[in-house]
Order: sequence, then C-alpha cells, then structure tokens
Amino acid sequence: MLHDLQPDCIVSDMAYPWTVESAAKLNIPRIYFYSSSYFSNCASYFVRKYRPHDDLVSDTQKFTIPCLPHTIEMTPLQLADWIRVKTSAT
Repeated sequence: MLHDLQPDCIVSDMAYPWTVESAAKLNIPRIYFYSSSYFSNCASYFVRKYRPHDDLVSDTQKFTIPCLPHTIEMTPLQLADWIRVKTSAT
C-alpha cells in the first residue's frame, strides 16, 4: 500500500518500529516522535534525579515530586520498578 502511495517520508510514533523497515524499503526518511507528555518526562526526571522515595518507611507512604511548580504526591508503588528499585547505578 505504501509503495502505491509514493510517500515522501513516514512519520510514526516510536511504538511502531516496523516503520523503520518500511521506510528503508521505500528509500525515504522515517521521522519518529515520542508521544509521552512533557509533564511525565519532567516528573520522571526529577524522581530519578532526587529519588525522594528512597528514605520512606513504607511503599504506601506519600512523597512529593521535587522541582515541579505544583505539589504532586505519589507513593513508591505508583512508580515503575526501574525507577523504584535502587541498583548500583542509582
């Protein structure tokens, strides 16, 4: 179908990795976008940087995400494991 349409490029979400091969077969560029929100990117960055959840007594205790203009509270259980679990790299 794409071959018949003769597109100039493919714009796709990064969740569609098959578009890389399609663009290569058509010899056209593939532009991807990361559709996560700016808020979630900022919140994730500050939680990873400052790790406000590390010193809590329980996984149900709330912490405030630092550096955001409004108070946003979470519990460690609401975090992805790769953020919540402390490793030698964090």
